[in-house]
Amino acid sequence: MKKLPLSPPGGNAVYRARGMYALVADAAYNDADACAIQGLQYKNAPAAATTFSFIPNPATNEVRLCVPESLQKEANLYLYNTLGQQVLNMPMQSRQTEMRISIQHLPTGLYYAVVKQQDRTVLTQKLSIIH
Repeated sequence: MKKLPLSPPGGNAVYRARGMYALVADAAYNDADACAIQGLQYKNAPAAATTFSFIPNPATNEVRLCVPESLQKEANLYLYNTLGQQVLNMPMQSRQTEMRISIQHLPTGLYYAVVKQQDRTVLTQKLSIIH
């Protein structure tokens, strides 16, 4: 039986997959340990314990972003498609707990939302869009 190499040859597909994984997981992929339990090494988790949700999810034309605890500082909401391309950037005011977002211009698919304050990720969530 042939042994498979521990590290893949690379290429765009591998780098895109790792980029997408980094959007939704607090882990760094380690090629050397890919086949072992230690294949994922956890990075420092964001300090904020607050989560947010999209209602409805999946959504069609408009979605409501709900943050249970208001953000203490201004932030930006970024939406990324599955290729890791930024498709939306919206400012969020401090103490804002809800905002409506028009998504009718976005194609059907899975998106990853990231809320950042001062270039630091504080919240992440998935959004499914269907038309």
